[in-house]
Amino acid sequence: YQRRVRGFHTQEQWFGLREKMEDPMEDPMMEMDFSMVPPLMDEPQPPRDEPQPPMDEPQPPAMVFLEPPAPDESVHHQPERPAPAPVWCSECSGVVRRDKFFEAFQLGICYECRRQDPQWSMMPKSKAAAEYLLPPSVFRQLKFVERPNPMSDRYQPMKLYLRRQLEDQATRLHGGLDRIEDERKRRHEQALTRKEQGILKRMRKTLTEAAVARQVDRRPERHEHTFLPEREIYDGTTEQWTQSCVCGFTLAFEKF
Repeated sequence: YQRRVRGFHTQEQWFGLREKMEDPMEDPMMEMDFSMVPPLMDEPQPPRDEPQPPMDEPQPPAMVFLEPPAPDESVHHQPERPAPAPVWCSECSGVVRRDKFFEAFQLGICYECRRQDPQWSMMPKSKAAAEYLLPPSVFRQLKFVERPNPMSDRYQPMKLYLRRQLEDQATRLHGGLDRIEDERKRRHEQALTRKEQGILKRMRKTLTEAAVARQVDRRPERHEHTFLPEREIYDGTTEQWTQSCVCGFTLAFEKF
């Protein structure tokens, strides 16, 4: 019986067999109580003795309306700042982007015009000082843009100055850009003159030291006076004895 019951895979197959075997005489197994046979269903069913609770229909979720929080009067809210007005390029009348160049120099020149005109280019401080012969005091008055140092991140950031402002300072300092080369030659000659003077000073010092050394080497050794008995002389007028050295030094003494 268990093998026959378990051989049905679906409940329809089981009930179909029960309809065919309505006469209990055809199969002695039909005399058994089929209420004891468990139903073949996917989901577990409660026992037949206990009444099955009615299934409630699903209810839609309740809608909850949230009220916005009341504004806190103790917190002071700053008013929103209006958007800055657009800046137009003085060369092509295009819109100027508010980048680091604009924030540093405050010039209405767009990026495309800066690329085409070299006077709006930037150069580092060391190159500007060598090209325009500007002293360090001039750079303290100029604006610049800081960039990371290309040599190493541990070095100080590189300062870039505007070429147009550098040319204006060079013109004010030297009297014109064409006079920069003359000033460069003059400084070069001054540097050569100072170098020659330094060489001559060192040569004089070396020659002086050598002459002093030669004089020290030629100085005679220390002399010790030697008084021989045969060089002793008695002076009758003064009644004194004198003794002399080979070098000519004389010494008076008393002889008893």
